[in-house]
Amino acid sequence: MKMSLGYYLKKITALNQFIDEMDPKAREEIANGCGAKDALFDFVPDTPLGINLKPPCGKHDVSYKIGQNNEDKLIGDLLFLIYMTLKVIYSRKNKATKILGFKIAMDYFIIVHFKGKKAFYANKK
Repeated sequence: MKMSLGYYLKKITALNQFIDEMDPKAREEIANGCGAKDALFDFVPDTPLGINLKPPCGKHDVSYKIGQNNEDKLIGDLLFLIYMTLKVIYSRKNKATKILGFKIAMDYFIIVHFKGKKAFYANKK
């Protein structure tokens, strides 16, 4: 894998643009919000602390559906982290809530990055 920041920023930007240009209905069919699609309970909130993380979760779902290899998984995970971070920054919350929001975003990222391989490779040949 490459280690250049510029390389990853280009890949993340291209993935984000591709997802944004998808047919909205197709995107919605893939996106299921935050948390595992096959979980018995929906215990991962879409709006922790009132910060709407459903859009970043949806993009992450799409990235896992279209990705093909470990690098694609990493790019999808990084897009997820960046988008969640921006949602926290631009939320109309106080500083203490934003600090907790950053922690939650990092927790979501860590979980998918280190535990998401099964979900990423599901239904792939």
